[in-house]
Amino acid sequence: IGYASTFEPYEMHGGPSLYGWIEQLDPHAFDKTLREKPDLHLLINHEGMPLARTKSGTLKLSVDSHGLKVEAKLDRADPDVQRLEAKMRRGDMDEMSFAFRVKAQKWEAAPGFEDDDQSKRTLLEVSLHKGDVSVVNFGANPTTSAEIKGFRAAVDLLAALDPTEA
Repeated sequence: IGYASTFEPYEMHGGPSLYGWIEQLDPHAFDKTLREKPDLHLLINHEGMPLARTKSGTLKLSVDSHGLKVEAKLDRADPDVQRLEAKMRRGDMDEMSFAFRVKAQKWEAAPGFEDDDQSKRTLLEVSLHKGDVSVVNFGANPTTSAEIKGFRAAVDLLAALDPTEA
């Protein structure tokens, strides 16, 4: 489970100085593409064999007030899932990213950079169809997140409960 994108602004290529900019997704940027039920995969670092897919029902996407939420049912018998799970449990991989096509955008001056009308890019609409969501080493947006949930987490939670407390 995680967020492949959030609605928080983030710096692209070092921010507004020397060809960098602030980027932010509009809270409605995913509305149309999610209504169209896009086909995309969950990958590791935007490459390799899929771990889950919307078409098969093993990958679900939704939007809430924080961003693009990703939920995947992973097959623990899959060697790629096993490799990823160990790294995520250690906290070595805990960010996400997404591959998309821009359908509509707006450029303007970012606060503090009023003389540069291309220092902030707002993505108004994106298409996810035939793109991907990925667990990554480092996402362009550092406010994304990825974590493993499941049976083991539930067992650990139950084991940590004090049976004397009601």
